[in-house]
Order: sequence, then C-alpha cells, then structure tokens
Amino acid sequence: MKPNARLIAIFVVILLYVPIVLMQAWIDPRRHEFEPKNDQIGTIGKALPIEFTLVAAAGFREAIAGLLWVRTDKFFHEGNYDAIVPMVRIITWLDPHNVDVYQTGAWHLDYNFTDNEQRSDRRYLPLSVALLEEGIQANPTITKLYADLAFTHYFRKMCNYERAIYWYRKAQDVKETDSKQPYSTDPDTGKRDQYVIDPILGKPRPLADPTIVGHGLAHALQANGDIDGAIVQWQHCIDEHKRLIIESPETKYQDESGLRVAERNLFETIERKKFRTVDTQPPINLDFDAWVVRTAPRQFRFEGRANFIGATAFKLEGHQVTWGPVDGARIAYRLEDDGYQQPKELPFELNVALPKNVTIMQDSASVTHGKFSRRANLDQDSHGDNPMYPFKAERYKLTFWFDPRDPASSPPNLGDRIGWLGEGLTDSKYLDLSGKVPGSLQGPDEKANVRLIKKVIYLTRDDIMGTGEKKFE
Repeated sequence: MKPNARLIAIFVVILLYVPIVLMQAWIDPRRHEFEPKNDQIGTIGKALPIEFTLVAAAGFREAIAGLLWVRTDKFFHEGNYDAIVPMVRIITWLDPHNVDVYQTGAWHLDYNFTDNEQRSDRRYLPLSVALLEEGIQANPTITKLYADLAFTHYFRKMCNYERAIYWYRKAQDVKETDSKQPYSTDPDTGKRDQYVIDPILGKPRPLADPTIVGHGLAHALQANGDIDGAIVQWQHCIDEHKRLIIESPETKYQDESGLRVAERNLFETIERKKFRTVDTQPPINLDFDAWVVRTAPRQFRFEGRANFIGATAFKLEGHQVTWGPVDGARIAYRLEDDGYQQPKELPFELNVALPKNVTIMQDSASVTHGKFSRRANLDQDSHGDNPMYPFKAERYKLTFWFDPRDPASSPPNLGDRIGWLGEGLTDSKYLDLSGKVPGSLQGPDEKANVRLIKKVIYLTRDDIMGTGEKKFE
C-alpha cells in the first residue's frame, strides 16, 4: 500500500471508531449491567495490553474475556497456576456474567493449588468464597453458583454446615421463583420445557436443577443435626420431582431418577431417626489418642488409634443390626502457625495479598483395625520464592479431630451407632463440645451441640526442623 493510501486508511479507521462506540451504546442500552465498576476500569486498562483495552472499549468485552479464558485454561494445563488468579480477576471484570469463570476459578482455588503430595493450599479458601460471592452478586438468578458455594466450599472443604444451609436456602428461593415463570424456548436447541427467560440476562437459561439444590439442602440439614428439617426437605424434593415429571417432559427421566433417590433418602432418614434414639446409647468410649513422629526435617508420620464401633450388618426394614468394630472413619489433622486466624473475608483483587509466610497443612487418614497412620513430606514444598510451607513461625499448633457430621469422616454404618452429632460417642480425654472445626471459617452463631473428638499438640520450629526420628504427643 502506498504511503498516502495508508494514511487515508488509518484516518478512516480512526474516524469510524467514534460512531462504532456510539452505535454500540445505542443498540445495547443494558450494557452498563455487564460493565465492570467504574473504579475497576483503570485497573483493567493497566493490566491488559493496549490492543486488548481498545477492543474492550469498543464494546467487545465479552469477546476479549472469552479469548483470555482460553488462555487461562492453557495456563492450567501447563501448571502455571500463579497466572490463573489475575486472569480470572480480569475476565470477571470484563464479563461479570460468565458463570463458568466463577465456577471454574473457584474450583482452581479450592483444589488445584496443591503441594507435591496433592494437598490443597488452604490459604486460598477465603479467596474462593469471595470470588463466588461476587459471582452471585453479579448473577443472582444462577442457582448453581449458590450451590457451588454451599456444597464445594462450605459443606465439603470447611464442614461449616450452617453456612451451607444458608446458601442452599438462597438457591432454593431462586428456584421457587423460577417455577412460577412461564417456560421459554431455547433458541439454539428448540427445547422449550426446561428453559425460562432470565430477568437479568434477558435470554433463555435452564431451569434450576432440583437434585443439586433441593437434595443438597436436605443433606446439609441432616449433617447439621436438623433431622426433622431434612425430612421436610426430602418430601419437598419428592413433590418437586413429581411436578416436573408432569410439566417438563424434557427432564422426565432425570426427575424420575431424582424422585427415586429422594424417596429412598426420606425412608432411610425417618427410619434412622427412630432407631438411632435407642442405638446410640450408651455412648461408646472412643479411647482416642494421636501423635506425630518427625522422621527427618519437615517430614512426619501422623498416627493414632480410635475404637470405632458401628453396624457390621444393618437392615432398616425390621431393624436387624449387628454391632462390631468398623473401618472407614477418617481422622483429620491440621498443622499451622500457632495463633493464626484464617480470615473470614479476603477481597478478590488483581494482586491479592495471600499470607505468604504462613504455614497451613491439612489432611486426613483412614482408620483401619482401630489405627491410622499417614506420612507427609513437607520438605518438598518448603523452598523457593513462594513455598507453600515456609515454616517461618517459632511455634506451631497440630490438631487431630474427628467430626461425626462429616459424611467423608463418618460413614452411615458408623453413624448408626454414634449418631448424627456424635451423641453415641465419648472419650475420657479428648471429648470436645465447642463445635469448632479448625479452618472452617465458622461464625459466632455456630451451634455447639456436636460432640467432636479433638487433640492439640504444640511444636516448636526446632521440633519441625530437627534431625533424627522423634515422637511428639
């Protein structure tokens, strides 16, 4: 192209830029609902290359966000996890209605920042909660964001069942609103029966899944000891599945499956409520103890014993049961800087300030034949510019505990003897009635009617860094 022609072309492009921006504003009057907050625009401009910023300003924020999300996925597969957090931050600023970014980003924070032995970095948990709460604020009609926050983060990672119930109830409220709206047709598939018009997005979206929301709430209520509430919730799920089987043929088989699950859970909950009143008494002495053996600097064996008695055979119909020692319970343990308080709120910023010099390691071990033992080599992740276990403090707190509410720690055949809240267990040394679980972000309103088993051991930095095998109890 000749120089004069090139100058004319550049002039035309610049001249057209202004009407393009104005036209975009005219054809998209709801654009402000999708834009980042004003105080974030400057940060985005600094974080992105100039060509990305200009294209975003021209009204193509969602397109740029999609390209950046593809790049973020590549970072994950390459193992470049440090780049994921700022990328997720920028993408959700550009496109706050991209629900998959909130869900997947929080999943990365919860599970994919790990040490060499696949233990997740607990320092990121408050950040993942902040990300999902922001996603809910930007997308208050999307129930799977509420359900993710309730189940993945509060129910599974933190064992904070009160907060799980809170967010599940929020999701169910949204679902109930959906059920009152007329069904719509998905423009891509032509399916009508399982879509409603989203009042914020202004386009069809799938109905909330009663299995994810309703069943999840029932399980959370049961884990929190509200058995009557769980029974009411299972009946609600049954009624919802029956209604959808009639009204929404597109999801008929899915709802028939969900109906069978809800009916079985309702039956088992009612029966167990009746039998556990008797079966959990008198409480069993767990005869619990735990210790840690340092095998080398920053390398350990976490060990102990526990006398778990449960149902070796159980038939709910007719209450036919055989009691005896059972395997499968799990003892959790957490090693952290003494005095460390995990923040309840951590803003999801572009350059989030994680507690870099804090050591938090949490894991669990399965009890087999009354004993548990598990090794941990933390030395592998104690070096470099950003170690997961820096061991900078002079004193450390090691907590072993058993939580009867946690389905991953207390299987049903054990719960049949010790109860939903541990009413059928005791211990002469380590019974704990505080209701507090380490690292759960639980608030002051937490109920203290659960019977935990808990032992605390304090270690010095010299204990951690010393050579030779040594036992601490």
